[in-house]
Amino acid sequence: MRNINLAAIHPTVKTVRFLAERWCKCYFCQRGLQTYCERYSWFMGIDKDGFFAETVAMHRASLIPVPDGVSDLEAAVIEPIALAVRVFDLLKPAVCDWVTVIGQGPIGLLITQVAKLKGCRVVAADMWSNRLDLARKFGADEIVNVQGEKLDRKVGEITKHGSDIVVEASGSVSAVQQTPRLVRKAGKVALLGEFEGRVDFGRAGDALFFATYLSPIEYPTAVKLVAEKLVDVKSLVTHRFRISDFENALRTASNLNEKPVKVIVTA
Repeated sequence: MRNINLAAIHPTVKTVRFLAERWCKCYFCQRGLQTYCERYSWFMGIDKDGFFAETVAMHRASLIPVPDGVSDLEAAVIEPIALAVRVFDLLKPAVCDWVTVIGQGPIGLLITQVAKLKGCRVVAADMWSNRLDLARKFGADEIVNVQGEKLDRKVGEITKHGSDIVVEASGSVSAVQQTPRLVRKAGKVALLGEFEGRVDFGRAGDALFFATYLSPIEYPTAVKLVAEKLVDVKSLVTHRFRISDFENALRTASNLNEKPVKVIVTA
């Protein structure tokens, strides 16, 4: 882990944890790609129980200290912020590039915020007006409600040549399939929400497509963005539940009629 003194983490220091439990000296870990560790691919809440436990034992290599100015609520959203940071570390956008973000859920809204921090112009697309309102609040330059407008047509009208960058964060196969019609020639497409679907690359014209996932290397940057109030996390939280009511929290998070964006469970 870069720039983190793990030995200095005191038992009373607030921390956030990376999803995986530990690192080794495999090919990927030595290159800062611990997400793809060849020996320890255990992800809490995915491969191993404990995601909703009140207490859990973690290897300290998975812990990242959080400054006092970061609230528990903000710390709970570090992981998707780190993902947004990673996406733009890989994309390397130029100032004023057009970035089309498909899906304005928690990850999409954080992608929108980080894109604006990078000096990009953002087209935010979603089918829910409350999420598009948040995208506008976070600085999106153009808003497209895909229930009433054709996204490829609107992106073409707005950008003239197609979007320099397209980020798919909706988890929709149909959204993945339309990305070649949104990106400009020799542009870039990042697939975050969904990796399946049959894609016709005939119109992509040298565009770079890739799927990505989070990495612990970006966690300290994510913590810094929150600590310096450069990313608005609190506005994402639409529902809060106690851990004793976590089943209702899960139902709410999956019920779009409740208009959830980020559902938080607290002790």
